[in-house]
Amino acid sequence: MAKFTYRVEVDTDKPRGKGRVQYYPGIDFTHHPKSYPGEAILIPGEKPSDGATGAIDTADVMQAVFIHDQICKHPFFISGRKITNWMASRILTDQMIIDGVWWRAWYFFWATFLKGCKLARKNGMFWVTK
Repeated sequence: MAKFTYRVEVDTDKPRGKGRVQYYPGIDFTHHPKSYPGEAILIPGEKPSDGATGAIDTADVMQAVFIHDQICKHPFFISGRKITNWMASRILTDQMIIDGVWWRAWYFFWATFLKGCKLARKNGMFWVTK
């Protein structure tokens, strides 16, 4: 697998933890979630991410963070199918396991499921709501 690269920008005028650090994938990429075959998520290269909320940002989780941030901003697959809170958490965990950080993946799963992705929650916690 090719090494995932990204760009980091720091706004020194902002206080720590308040959007001071922004990460950019630099190029658009499409993610095909392991748990949802046939589906895809487009991650825009110039949309910033604030990193792993509530956790330490490390290079080994950044691809998963970009995918997850996009899902939280726009909880839909390219096909138009809604992404629920459970699905968002599962997609993040699957990518982290693929990236080799399985020991952090389950912590991220439960933290995301219990506290994160408000727009995905509107689509439903487990099943898609109308």
